[in-house]
Amino acid sequence: MATRENFWRFALLAAPVSVFAVFVLWPMFDSFRYSLTDWNGFDDSPRFVGLENFRRIFTDPLFFNSLINTAIWMGAALAVPTIGGLALALLLDSRVRGARIFKSIFYLPICLASVVVGQIWIWIFQPDWGLLNEAIRSAGHLSPKQFHWAWLGAVSDQPVSYPQALK
Repeated sequence: MATRENFWRFALLAAPVSVFAVFVLWPMFDSFRYSLTDWNGFDDSPRFVGLENFRRIFTDPLFFNSLINTAIWMGAALAVPTIGGLALALLLDSRVRGARIFKSIFYLPICLASVVVGQIWIWIFQPDWGLLNEAIRSAGHLSPKQFHWAWLGAVSDQPVSYPQALK
């Protein structure tokens, strides 16, 4: 029984470990190998220089300036939205006058998004002046009498097609 369980453990782990090895480990080791060479990416054979590239980068003052700037931006990009979001959540959760209005204002885009998307799809599929019918008429040079299709405009089709268009 134990060997059968081990077989399935290895069988189920084989695919994700293979993907990780091919798309993460191999490029990582390949990048390290290329960092030990003097190669522009186009020549036939890279020239091995050892740790010379690392010596050059760690003696360059611009590298440390770039490292400090990157650390500042990274810290700000993590701290400002997190602290701002927590402060806003605390403010909206407190018993402040007008908190319900602010809660409604922040929740409104979530509710309106599906309504706006649905309205846009209705305008696209509208049978008389919808964008899809006009494009088909223009492409085929058909007159409105020759081509009139109620995509979402047909009331009988709306209960089925409207929710599918929103997905």
